[in-house]
Amino acid sequence: MKEFFALLSGIDASGVRGEVDYRAISLWLSATLPLYTIVGFWLFSLKQPRNYLLYRSALYKNWWNRLCRGVLIRTAAYFLILWAAFCVIKGEPKELAEILVLRMLHTMLLSTAAAAIWEATLFSGSILCVIVLEYVGAAVVSYLPVGGENLLAFWGMSRYVKNGKEYFFSCAVSAAGIAIIVLLAPRILKRYQRK
Repeated sequence: MKEFFALLSGIDASGVRGEVDYRAISLWLSATLPLYTIVGFWLFSLKQPRNYLLYRSALYKNWWNRLCRGVLIRTAAYFLILWAAFCVIKGEPKELAEILVLRMLHTMLLSTAAAAIWEATLFSGSILCVIVLEYVGAAVVSYLPVGGENLLAFWGMSRYVKNGKEYFFSCAVSAAGIAIIVLLAPRILKRYQRK
């Protein structure tokens, strides 16, 4: 249990210095695989009734907001359930909440990116694209000899956040990314679908 709790906070620093620890990155990513599976199946289930739901929404922006709300609610619920389960088992709610909030915001950013990819392409494997991008991104950042540890905080790895300011900044960057995708994607996607 202690190993999984530590894993939620990010990959070990030894993987950042010199050689990439692909096993550690895989284990770190596996904590969110159930969520990505849920979001992927939900997006897949929307593929057939999409045109009807889009028509019923009246405006494309309403459809997009509904899609984003669905992804964000599922992500928040997953992390809330994870937090409650670990509070019962481990009993350190404050420290765990700090770890999970940073990870949740990072995962929300990736989930909304997956929704944007799905909406643009209607490709059922959009969530797989995001998982691959997250894995490759974590491997590349962890391979950097200089600055890798600083960038891993933006991957939702709270063990690389040194103080409250850095924690707030990392959370704010993820929240800003979510807001940008939610607000700007409808304009881009609507224009993309006209072509």
